[in-house]
Amino acid sequence: MKALFFVLAILVVLKTNAQDYLINFTGTIIPVDIVQVKNITTGDSLILKGSDVLNLKGQSTITGIIDNQIKSGIWIYPNPMVNSATIEINPKFSGDATISIIDMTGRQIIQTKSYLDNSTQKFQLTGSLKGLFIVNVRGNNYQMSGKLICNSPDGNISIEKISNNQTVAKKELGVSKSVEGSWIISMPYTTGDRLMFTASSGSFSTIITKIPDKTETISFNIIAVTDMDVNHYHTVEIGNQLWMGENLKTTKYNDGNNISKRWDSIPAYSWYNDSESTFKDLYGALYNGFAVNTGYLCPVGWHVPTVDEWISLNDFLIVNGYGYPGAAPNAIAKSLASKTGWSAPPIIPDHGVYLPVPPGTVGKNPKENNSTGFNGFPAGYKQTPQNGGIYCEIGNTTAWWSSSGTSSIWDFGISPGSHGTVNSLQQGSDGRNSGLSVRCIKN
Repeated sequence: MKALFFVLAILVVLKTNAQDYLINFTGTIIPVDIVQVKNITTGDSLILKGSDVLNLKGQSTITGIIDNQIKSGIWIYPNPMVNSATIEINPKFSGDATISIIDMTGRQIIQTKSYLDNSTQKFQLTGSLKGLFIVNVRGNNYQMSGKLICNSPDGNISIEKISNNQTVAKKELGVSKSVEGSWIISMPYTTGDRLMFTASSGSFSTIITKIPDKTETISFNIIAVTDMDVNHYHTVEIGNQLWMGENLKTTKYNDGNNISKRWDSIPAYSWYNDSESTFKDLYGALYNGFAVNTGYLCPVGWHVPTVDEWISLNDFLIVNGYGYPGAAPNAIAKSLASKTGWSAPPIIPDHGVYLPVPPGTVGKNPKENNSTGFNGFPAGYKQTPQNGGIYCEIGNTTAWWSSSGTSSIWDFGISPGSHGTVNSLQQGSDGRNSGLSVRCIKN
């Protein structure tokens, strides 16, 4: 009776009309080593090799048996199994372990013993089974289990440890594939979910976000971006623009000459509060407009964006639905802002009650930020020498220079959008002696 209740508790009705997509990865310049996939809508994530294939499985085909198995240290796919399945195990400790397949009456179907490292190991289960089974792994001071549905007639079953340099015949989506050194990795997906793909090669990476609607190959333009201080930069592709994924932090022009720290109507840079160790890595440097106007700030092949390029970014995000739900369509600040560093919105009393914080406020629920991968940290700014050269608003705002302007430079910034402020990418102007962040864009 308990077994019957257990079966009823975990099974859901299977549907056959869901759409599955296969996503392949390639690099246009540098081969892709690793791809991290994050479902921004659900928060699910996984990591694949660049040669792996991502199978986005329509939610209506999910049987309920995935059951967060990847978080528990065991992942079984494809599930339901037909003829073969892969069991990935990530044990807590190294040592000998026993892997057992058990049916719902408690009968052991097959068992094997193997030494498991404290890393991901893969086993291939082949043969014919029908029904619901438990895959149990018992090791030194730990035990983990996952559920498996099999739809093949009863027959012989075997389990074998495999490695990535073997050729493995796999059954996925009803099509047999021979994959050498690669895997078809499944991920639950509902049409309309936005996914963030971060492809890495060595010290460099690039981000693409999209809403998949077909089987396709995603091509990553991974570029080695390094300044004259040998700082490496990640990149992010948004629309047809390729941006740095972090603020500039060089102390040298791209011709090798030093940038002055003397802030007096000459090209200069500074660290917030003059503290390089505290603010360099996450926030980058602050530059004045004279440094921007030299045309030598960004690495060769990159430049400080024009007003039109900032406006193009803004328009692309609005048109493609990056505005925060429940706010104005142009409330795209959260999609650009980093997930950390932003101050919480202030609490404002009004006639004995507190005003609600508007939706789309950058500092409200910051874990919802950065759906573009732009990763805008609230780096604050430096006032002009005429206003005391004071450092202001770190944690509350960020502003980036554009390369357009004469006596003043047009800038774009985002702020936490406290009550009444629009949470958008906002255009303004600052005197050349102000210190703002710089975000470079590819030529």
